[in-house]
Amino acid sequence: MAEQKNKSNENRPTKQEGYTWGTPCITVDNAQKAIDAYTKVFGFTVHETMNDQTGAICWAKLTYKDFGLHIWDPTNKSDSECCVGKKPKSPKASGIVSPVSIYLYNDDVEGTVKKAKEQGFTIIQEPEVMFWGDKMCTMTDANGYVWNVAKNVADFDPSKMPS
Repeated sequence: MAEQKNKSNENRPTKQEGYTWGTPCITVDNAQKAIDAYTKVFGFTVHETMNDQTGAICWAKLTYKDFGLHIWDPTNKSDSECCVGKKPKSPKASGIVSPVSIYLYNDDVEGTVKKAKEQGFTIIQEPEVMFWGDKMCTMTDANGYVWNVAKNVADFDPSKMPS
């Protein structure tokens, strides 16, 4: 028997309007706290949220300029309710160093570091001009995610590459 197409979906675009072609989704331990920190420190905007059965935010869509980020808080979910089959954990809750970092360009690196410190982020590297031309700092948030915040200030200089 031939597969039947749903006529109402055949002309739909591949992705929803307003979404980028790839969007990371990170697991956090408290969605509201993460949203507060990411909006205050980096300037993310909240576009959508979903609440769990307790009324707490369990998922949110955020954007920063042209970068999309989804956050997921499975605190009040069972393993069977999680789309990966088992309740995921943030790097901090897992006791690991995040194997992934998020690199954001920002017009005010020093100002972002100040806001990050106020929100309890740990600064790993203060702002420094790197050989590739970005003034960059590195920090971790309360969930253990590593964030690199940078502003391009110079051209790539191969003579300054580490040997």
